[in-house]
Amino acid sequence: MPFTKEQKEKIIEKLKKDLDKQKSMVFVDFKGLTTPEILNLKQDLKKLGAKFAVIKKTLFRIASKDIDKDLSEKIEGLEGQPAVVFSFEDEMAPAKNIYNFAKKNEKLKIIGGFFEKLFRDKETTIQFAQIPSRPELFAKLVGSLMAPISKLDNALIYNMRALTSVLSQIKK
Repeated sequence: MPFTKEQKEKIIEKLKKDLDKQKSMVFVDFKGLTTPEILNLKQDLKKLGAKFAVIKKTLFRIASKDIDKDLSEKIEGLEGQPAVVFSFEDEMAPAKNIYNFAKKNEKLKIIGGFFEKLFRDKETTIQFAQIPSRPELFAKLVGSLMAPISKLDNALIYNMRALTSVLSQIKK
C-alpha cells in the first residue's frame, strides 16, 4: 500500500533527524534474510546504539539532499532496496557487527557506507569494519610501550639470577 503524502513527510522529517544525529551509516542488501534473523540483528545493533531501517531510496534521497548531495546521488545508484544502519554512538561498532553478521550469514551483503561525511564503496566499508576497536588499539599500544621496559627488567634480573645460581653451585 503506497504511503500518503503526510506519511511521506513524517518519514522524511524523521530521516532528517536521524541523518543529523548519525556518526556513520552502513548500507546493506538484506534480501533473503528471515524475519527472526533481521530481528536478532536489530536487537544487536540497538545494544550498540545503532538503528536498522528499511527506507525507500527516493525518500532517503529527498531527506539527504540538504545534508550531502553526493550521498543522495550515490543512494540512487545502489541496486535493489537497501537498508541503512545508522550509528549514533560509536562510528565503527555497528559496521563491525554488520560485517561479522555478514560473515556468518551470506544473505546479508554490505553495499556501501558513509563515514567521516563521505560515501564509501563496498570494499572501503568492509576495510573500515575490519579495523580493530578503540580498546583493542589501546591495548596494543600499551603492550608496545611496555615491551622495552619488560625486556630491560628481564635483562637486569637475569644477571642477578645467574649470580645467585653460580653462588649456590659453589656452596654445594
